[in-house]
Amino acid sequence: MLSLLRIRDFALIEELSIELGGGLNILTGETGAGKSVIINALSLVLGEKARSEDIRSGAEKAVAEAVFETKEGEFLIKREITPLGRGRCFVNGDLVPLSRLKEIGEDLVDIHGQHAHQSLLNPANHIDLLDGLGGLGPLRQEVAQEFGNYLSFKRELERLERELQDRERRIDLLRFQIDEIERANFQLEEEERLLYERTLLRNAEILFHSSDEAYRLLNEDEIELPSIHTKLSAILPNLRRLAEIDEKTKPLLEQTENLLLQVEDLSFGLRDYRDRIEFSPERLLSIEERLSVLERIKRKYGGSLKEALSCLDSFKKEFLGLEHSEERLQDLANKIKEVGFSLVEKSLSLSEKSKQVAAGLEKRVREELRHLGMKDALFKVDITPKEGGEGVEGRDGTLIVDSKGCDQIEFMISVNPGEELKSLAKIASGGELSRIMLALKGILAKVDEIPLLVFDEIDVGIGGRIAQVVGERLSKLSKDHQIICITHLPQIASLADLHFKVEKCLNRRRTTIQIKPLKPEERIEEIARMIGGKKVTESTLKTAREMLRA
Repeated sequence: MLSLLRIRDFALIEELSIELGGGLNILTGETGAGKSVIINALSLVLGEKARSEDIRSGAEKAVAEAVFETKEGEFLIKREITPLGRGRCFVNGDLVPLSRLKEIGEDLVDIHGQHAHQSLLNPANHIDLLDGLGGLGPLRQEVAQEFGNYLSFKRELERLERELQDRERRIDLLRFQIDEIERANFQLEEEERLLYERTLLRNAEILFHSSDEAYRLLNEDEIELPSIHTKLSAILPNLRRLAEIDEKTKPLLEQTENLLLQVEDLSFGLRDYRDRIEFSPERLLSIEERLSVLERIKRKYGGSLKEALSCLDSFKKEFLGLEHSEERLQDLANKIKEVGFSLVEKSLSLSEKSKQVAAGLEKRVREELRHLGMKDALFKVDITPKEGGEGVEGRDGTLIVDSKGCDQIEFMISVNPGEELKSLAKIASGGELSRIMLALKGILAKVDEIPLLVFDEIDVGIGGRIAQVVGERLSKLSKDHQIICITHLPQIASLADLHFKVEKCLNRRRTTIQIKPLKPEERIEEIARMIGGKKVTESTLKTAREMLRA
């Protein structure tokens, strides 16, 4: 619902603000008062093309703002126009492109009359409205689901067919890669172990001499340099004599005896380590060759042995899949055929039901148009085979289908005797178009989710009983939609839930457009003016009161 429209420096408007309500909002005023200017400003908010000449003379920019209340929350939309034709668009304070305003506007408002913001003029929407009117949503969903499955299977089939074109080359490559990794026959910890062993072999000479010299320093006496073992052994008799005299030195004796034992253990360990040192150029060469194999595997398959094993697993799965791809190909072809038959069957069923709904809609719209003073109008739902979509094989031939079925649907109209049926978008008269839209909206109200409908020039060329009928239709339609209607007819104005008067006035010697909501007594005067012209009489006032009571 549009709850607030604020306009500044647009055309003849200096500044005005309109607080609208739900139901039927009527705008009246003398011819040329500026009612359509307000609708033009609303169109601007909804993304219509801006013109620099729409800026009020002497102003830096024109601004139009609208507050919409929806189920998703509140939208504050703002549009600014500058003299160079440039401008800015905002939604809830955020700068957005003009295309975003158009997207939002298409979901929020339909303007019927001279303006082009009309969802019913877009043939792409007609199939949705028709199926919604007939309660065909569940069947449409089934068609959409089947169509999605069909496309998914088809894309998978096309992918497999492309793969099959170089299947043998790919299988040979996978077989080679699997064989190369498996022949390497490595374990994750092998590389670390080999690197350690290579380090030992490369440094065997250093390791031998270092351990041998350490052993000899512990155990073997030189001419001028007794071994550590000899020195410790020589200390023991002295410590034993000390301990015999002074018991407090016994710990020193025990410590030395322990050191001697540790030196013996250390010397045995160094001797065993020295004797195990391997001098093997052949083994070193073998390790280098093995590490070279592992390095090549790492370089080709992911940079590490862990990644290489992961590649091996992936290659085996792909290899297995390719070996069975012909079976998968046949399985997919069978599924596509099965889903295709079901899709065609459901699309034809949807088409048949749509035609039944269309026949009923045609009859109802023609009746509505006769009530609205267009007794010679013809309305037809044109249902033709779909032109763009997928060719799907059914049991009895190929059918063009998409997610909405197999039909192309467009609402057609002829407003005068002898005229051929034309697309709704080609109807020139604003008044005729508004009444056609009113007829359609009245019938489609429950399935059409556009919350706000704007009718301009809906009363062109009508009066008397037809005007009353148009007003009643608008009032009924306002139970499901918020409506803004510009009218010159008292029969329509008297049915308003909120009545606004638009007029021109002088402000600081400049003409400006103003709007105000009318109180009960003011409504009587305005409707009396609409009945009798500028001269309001007791008779027209009485008639106005009677119309409002009625």
